[in-house]
Amino acid sequence: FHAGSAALDADRWLDDFFTEDISLQYSNNPVIHGTDVRAMFKMVFAKLDLMTHEVLYFDVVESKIYQAATIRYLVKGDDPNRDVIEIPGFAVFFLRQQKDGERPKLFRAETYLNPTGIFARIAEK
Repeated sequence: FHAGSAALDADRWLDDFFTEDISLQYSNNPVIHGTDVRAMFKMVFAKLDLMTHEVLYFDVVESKIYQAATIRYLVKGDDPNRDVIEIPGFAVFFLRQQKDGERPKLFRAETYLNPTGIFARIAEK
């Protein structure tokens, strides 16, 4: 899952791991759905050279994954030796079983983090 997001290819990542009707609660922003989720990730990924997740711990309860991670971002054109932005995050992923034996996909994701530093750096560019 995180290797997919690290590739910064929003279409492939969303197609592989999310349902078309995905609902996303990202930080303190209003919940967005479906094509708006795709548009948001495409816009953000286009401005990054790096996004990695170091999973600190996770737990699976029924059809939910609870996960804490350290996320590292590098805005396009920034120096990887000096400008990596690191933030803590926590997420809850809600899984839905797919038909025909496909692996489950996320139909809802809630992410709890403060991305202010990343978006401020993007705005500076």
